[in-house]
Order: sequence, then structure tokens, then C-alpha cells
Amino acid sequence: MKSTIGRRLGYAFLVMIALMTAMVGITLRGFDKVISSLDNMEREAVKRGASGNLRFGIAQLLMASNDYIITENEYFQREYNRLSSRVDEFYDQFIQLPLTEEEQQLLAGIKQDLDSIRTYSAQIFAIPNPRQSPKAWALMETIDYRFGNDVNQKTTEIFDGISRRIQQHR
Repeated sequence: MKSTIGRRLGYAFLVMIALMTAMVGITLRGFDKVISSLDNMEREAVKRGASGNLRFGIAQLLMASNDYIITENEYFQREYNRLSSRVDEFYDQFIQLPLTEEEQQLLAGIKQDLDSIRTYSAQIFAIPNPRQSPKAWALMETIDYRFGNDVNQKTTEIFDGISRRIQQHR
């Protein structure tokens, strides 16, 4: 009878070990999913920050161009040049991130708008006394209302898409 009880206890012990091993395996798989989800959330959060930096940088660039027309102060032209290189840095940082196809398309549109902003701003800076020039004001309105609004729309689409994916990973 002793061997029968020992065998029964051994069998129960083996079943417990098997169940514990299965529980550990299930827990580890769940842990891997959580870690993967956290990694995805972190990656998306970095992209969201990069899109915000790009949007803010372009808004500052527009303000420097506008301030130049209003004040005719050379400081704002220098500030425009400084901000322009900063926007390039933000763009380069953003393009290096793992982007979806939609984000890549929107970013290409942002780059086109940015190039147009630079072209129009160069025309503004070439106008003597831009404050008195209707052409300078018309160029500024085009920059602000066409290209500035397009950039805002596209960066908002990127930002919203990233925010949705972050919510899905939670």
C-alpha cells in the first residue's frame, strides 16, 4: 500500500509541476505581449512628439516670415534662417522613424508645403520695404492660409493616427 500511495503522490506532484509549467508559459506569453505593446506605445509616442516638433517648428518659421514683413527688421530674417535649419532637423528626425505608408505620404506633402513656404519667403525677403508692398502681403497670406493650413491639417492627421494606435496598444 505504501508504494501505491507514493505513486499517487508522485503522480499528483507531476501533474502539479505540469500545471505550474503551463501557467508559467502562459504568463510569459502574456508578458511578451505586454512588453511588445509597451514597445509599440513608446515608438508611437516618439513619432507623436516628432510630428508635434515639426508642426511647431513650421509655425515658428511662418511667424518669423510674417514678423519680417510687419517690422522690416533683419533680425527676423536671421531668425527665419535659424528656424529653417531647425525645421530641417525635425524633418530629418521624423523621416528616420518607422512610418506607415499613410504617414510617409502625408510627410511628403508636408515637405512640398515646406518647400513652397521657403520659395514664397525668399520672394518676400527679396522685396524692398515689404511692409508697403501689396505683393509681400499677398505672399504672406498665401503662405499662412494655404501652406500653413495644409501643414496643420497633415500634421493633425499624422498626430491623430498615432494617437489612435497608442490607444489600441493600451
